[in-house]
Amino acid sequence: MNDLMKTPKMTPRIQSTLKHTVEVPEVMYKASGINVNGRRIKSLLFSTDVALIANNNADAILSVYPFTPTIQITNAIIGVARQPVFVGVGGGTTNGARVFKIALDAELHGAAAVVLNAPVHTEMIRELSRLVDIPIVLTVVSLDEDLEERMLHSGARIINVSGGKDTIEIVKALRAI
Repeated sequence: MNDLMKTPKMTPRIQSTLKHTVEVPEVMYKASGINVNGRRIKSLLFSTDVALIANNNADAILSVYPFTPTIQITNAIIGVARQPVFVGVGGGTTNGARVFKIALDAELHGAAAVVLNAPVHTEMIRELSRLVDIPIVLTVVSLDEDLEERMLHSGARIINVSGGKDTIEIVKALRAI
C-alpha cells in the first residue's frame, strides 16, 4: 500500500469572497443522520429567514413559524433553499381541511416533508398521511402525550422533539418505545 492511500482524505476548500455561508458545526458530519427519500440528512437549519436559508451548508431546512402557514411563505422558502425543505403546515390553531390543503400544496410545490404542530390530533395525522406522499414530521413537546400512539400509529414518519428542558427525557422515552 503506498503512502498516498494511508493519509486521511483532505477535501479542498474553495470559498467566494462575496458569498458568505452560515456553517453547521463540524461535529454534524459524525452524525448518522436520517435518509429521507434517498437523501441523507445530518443537519437541519431551523429558520424562516430567506437570507439564512439561501446561504448555509445544512443538509435540509426546517421551516416552522407561529403564524398561519401560507403558500407564499412556503414558496419563498422553497424558492431560495438549495436543499430539501421541511415546512410547517399547522396542526394547532390552523387545523382541519386547511392543513390538508396547505400540506398538499406544499408537497406539489416541492417541500420534502410537512411539519405538524404538537396539538394536532392523531386521527388528523392519519388522514394527512393518506393524502400526501412526502413524510409527515410530528412535533412532540411533552411527556404527557401518548408517545407510543403518536410515534407508532399516527402515520408520522419523523418525530421533531421540541421539549425545552424536557427534551432529553422525551427522547429517552421515545427511544424506549
